[in-house]
Amino acid sequence: MTARRRHAARPIRTAELLARVPTRRRAYRDHRLFADPAAQRSLDTFGYHVTDRILDDQQIASLLQVCERWLEQEPGPDDSRFRTSYSQVLSPASVFARSLIAESVVPALGRLVDPGVARVAPGVIQYKPAGPDSGLRSHQDASLVHEKTSAAVIAWIALTDITASDGALIVLPGSHRYGSWARVSTTTDDFDHLRPAIERHSRVLPVRAGQVILFDNAVIHGSLVNRGLGPRVAVTGIITPKASRIVIPVAAGVGDRDGHPTHATLRGSDPNRPTHVPPVPVGEWESLGTIALRPLTFGPRGLDAACRLHARLCPRAPGIPLGPHDTTA
Repeated sequence: MTARRRHAARPIRTAELLARVPTRRRAYRDHRLFADPAAQRSLDTFGYHVTDRILDDQQIASLLQVCERWLEQEPGPDDSRFRTSYSQVLSPASVFARSLIAESVVPALGRLVDPGVARVAPGVIQYKPAGPDSGLRSHQDASLVHEKTSAAVIAWIALTDITASDGALIVLPGSHRYGSWARVSTTTDDFDHLRPAIERHSRVLPVRAGQVILFDNAVIHGSLVNRGLGPRVAVTGIITPKASRIVIPVAAGVGDRDGHPTHATLRGSDPNRPTHVPPVPVGEWESLGTIALRPLTFGPRGLDAACRLHARLCPRAPGIPLGPHDTTA
């Protein structure tokens, strides 16, 4: 896929949002990523799936030691804000963490996928201390592939037992159909006006250490404030079709009057680069042109209608509703 010119951006309005609800994602028809048909169906239908335990106690303990060493090398602020080992400048600590995640997490995830179809790459450490600033408001991650024909799946592996009180993930069922391609890394400001509708329909996903939450990269998700006694720790991996190139949009230009980017430069990875090799900074990837970013114009009522329609068409979404004390902020 290439984009050699600027494309006009059309807003995503409520009528288009509702039309997307019953539509299957082409990516899950064309790419059978997972060995378990239930995982494939759940990702297609809801945008996420919770697996059984894939890491044993020894693997979990080793990864927790990796997290401790990363924290020693890159001590963060003295507060309870959520942190990851992601680094745009590829710091020694982030490269170290990625290499050890690759050694243990990539083979474990490899048992979940069809090796002839799926590519598995290491992700990052996600560390959430206990405290009032630890919540992460609902958002969509930056797109990683051309989502009109493909899909990227984040594998989120718990290293501690996680309940709602410990800052569990929350996901909005079906919302992998609601966003737009392409998406840059966003702040949660884009969804502040939708937050009541999002949290009314979102599901909390408690997990045990060693379990995996697979979620489509386009799904609306966040995490609750950690009200527990200790940190919530997880590691991630990235699953994409081998036939799809990794394409990341990078915000370009000065943005609109509110500071939101209106265009992005598409950066394509080297499709032949082995996944175990440390990545090249995205800014050095091949430029594939510039694309306009489509704004969301539907409001809380439109999103609420879409969520109600999805719940009627696709009942029994995994997870539990948010409780009265569950909050992302």
